Parts: sequence; structure tokens; C-alpha cells
Amino acid sequence: MGKSKISLYSCIGIIVSGCIGSAIFSLSGLTMYYAGASCIISWIIAAVIQGVYGAEVSELSLHYGKSAGVYAFPAMSLGRIYGFMASWGYVVANIIAISFSAIYVGTYLSVSFVSFSGFQIPIAICSIALCALLNLRNIRDMGRSNIAMLIFLVVLMIAYSAIAFTHGDFSFDRFVPFFKGSKGNFGFIAAVPNALVAYGGVVSVAFIVENVDKPKRNIPLSLMAGLAVVVVLYLMMLVSTLGHIDYAYLENNPGMRFIPMFAASFSSMGDIGFLPKIISLGAVLALLTTMLILGYLTATAMRGMALDGTLPAVFAKCNGNEAPAVSILTYALISCALSLKPSFAEMLVNLGSLVSVIIMVIVIASFVKMKSSGKKFALSALVGCLTIAAMLACYAPGILSGGWQVWAFTVAVYAVGAAVYLMIGSKARTNLTDSFDY
Repeated sequence: MGKSKISLYSCIGIIVSGCIGSAIFSLSGLTMYYAGASCIISWIIAAVIQGVYGAEVSELSLHYGKSAGVYAFPAMSLGRIYGFMASWGYVVANIIAISFSAIYVGTYLSVSFVSFSGFQIPIAICSIALCALLNLRNIRDMGRSNIAMLIFLVVLMIAYSAIAFTHGDFSFDRFVPFFKGSKGNFGFIAAVPNALVAYGGVVSVAFIVENVDKPKRNIPLSLMAGLAVVVVLYLMMLVSTLGHIDYAYLENNPGMRFIPMFAASFSSMGDIGFLPKIISLGAVLALLTTMLILGYLTATAMRGMALDGTLPAVFAKCNGNEAPAVSILTYALISCALSLKPSFAEMLVNLGSLVSVIIMVIVIASFVKMKSSGKKFALSALVGCLTIAAMLACYAPGILSGGWQVWAFTVAVYAVGAAVYLMIGSKARTNLTDSFDY
């Protein structure tokens, strides 16, 4: 793309920020309810699956060397229409996720700080605008801003965990029986799909490979280091919380299942009045850093589609900072519109599971196809096939239980995408090659 390059530390920060979002502060409670203390295993299994997926995408990025990876890799490996299918779903899913995250920025602040009460929607819009403004800056400057917020977030997560571990009411007795939750002895398997969501950012750096300094070194290193940091932070938060609330507590208090850290602070750590504010600030920073990374990745994907002719050329335009300005402003405006209707945005998030599966299957299929090039790679095509099988096995129960609404939403997303592709993408040039200029 341009001359700006991000360092190894910025790459690690992008991966950590892309992962740590609302999931650890909300969905972790659902995994505790499903599996009890054995949800720890769920989060480790999810890390392994997403780590392998991240390694596959990293190999794709080093092979093709193109940013907008969610579009470029399938387009160059399988064909333009597959690149469009993956990136169209990716853009839609990310815009919904950004809107959802922004809504919860407003929720956390309005609940914990009286002065913000009643301002959920204005706060959501301001948070989207802030992230868009940071996206419009030079990527190195954006990376520095991200690192600053991330350091503060990690400090807050460590502070919460330290208080929870050292509190007099913390007890490992709550971990017994270990395999007990609402889903029975094998609840840790049922909880894996929820935990997988928390590691989605592992592909963040690979998708912007052209912005990375020394990519052959920094992409794999940042994946390993970033994932390790995320796993340690997640386990620290989980174990410290499980020492205060168990499956039985969440069974009897259903309203606490999506706010487990709040539940722990309100129940057994109720004597520490400032703890809920630490959790709120941590959650807000986690949401903002995730929105920042998702926003840039979304705009990069849109730019890649535009450069290849599957979106109008205007979406490829960059500003003086080499940022895809039109795409950034577009995602921000749509996200703001969705955030005006919080219940609608939340409904769309719940219906997006099948779209997420389609995206990952197409990207992994690109990896499997890449094996036919005859070059040597660290991972085999068999690993790619096994990853697809693991993803399908994890997401299938949630998709099937979602009913016809999940299928209807997916059909609607791709029906609109098909119309766009037929009007614009089908007129693009017929062969995408390594000389394609990103």
C-alpha cells in the first residue's frame, strides 16, 4: 500500500487488541454457566484452534504478500467470486460487531458512572467517531494509540485479577466439582464456540501484511507472542473470577451470566466499592481497541475489493496518511446508523454465526488450494482440512439451534452481495494475479 510500516511490538499490540474485546467480559460468563470451572479447558481448546487458523492465514499472507487478505487470498487462490464472498461477509459482520461494541461502550459507562446515565447512544456514536479518526491517521500513529490504550487495559485486567486472587473470599473450593455446568460433564465442549469468538483477532496482522516491517519475521512472531499474551490474560481473568462465583451462582442468578466480573465484584467482593469501575473501564478499553482494529481491517478489505473492481473505485481512495479514507468513513457512518437501534444490532450479532463460518471456511480453503503450488510450507493441506472440520463441529450446534432466522439472515446478506457483484464485480477484469497492485 504505502511506505508506513509497523514494528513487531505494534503487530503484537494489534493482535492482542483485536482479540480482547467484549467476549472476555461477557461471553466468559456463558462458558462458566455451560461448563463450570472446566470452561478453562474450553478457552485453551479455542486458543489452539484459532492459533492454527492464524498460522494458516499467516502462511497465506507470506505467500501472496497482499493486504486486504480476507479478499486477496481467496481471490488469488480460488477466484474473484470467492474473495468477494469472504470479504463481503467479513465487512458486514465487522460493521455489525463495531456497532454492537459501541453500544456496550455506552452501556458500561452509563451503568458505572452516574454522569453518563441516559447517554448510551451518544456515547456509542462518539466511540465510533473516535476510532474512525484514529483509523484516518498514519498506521504507525494508529498503532501507537492502540498500544497506549492496550497498556492501560492490561494494567486494569491485572489489577482486577490481583484483587480477586488476594481477596479473602477467593476459594479453590468453587472449582470442585471441576466438570459441572448446565451442559453436564462435557459442557466444556459446548462452551468452545463462545470462547472461539474471543480469539478472532489472531489474523489481524496477516490481513495487513503490506504494512508490516520485515513480514517474514514479524508476522509469525507476533502471532505466537500475541496469542500467548491473550491466553495468559484470559486465564488470569477466568481463574480469578471462578474463585468467587461458580456454576451454581450463575444458575440461580441468570442476569449475571453475561457480566461475570461484575457478578464477582457485587457478590463476594462487594466490600471493594471501586472494583466495578475498574471492570467498566477495562471493558470500555477492550471494546475501543477491538473497534479500532476491526475498523481498519474492514476498511482495508473494502479497499481491496475496490482495487479489484468488485466495489466502486471510490472505496479505494486514500488520504494523505495512506489510510483508506472513503472506506473508513463508510463503515463509520453505517455503524453509527446501526447503533441508533441497540436491540436491532444485538439481534444481528446473534444471527451472524453462519456468515462467520462461511468466511473462515473460504479462507482456509484458500490455504488448502495453495498447497498445490508445489512450494514447501510449515503446515499441510491436511491441517487445513482438519481446521475446517473443527470449525464446523464447533459452530454447527449454535447454527442449528438458531433456527430459520440464522439461515434467512445469511441468505439476505449474500443476496445483497450477489446483486452488488453482478452489477459491479462481474465487469471487472477476469484474472487476478500476483502483479495485482494493492
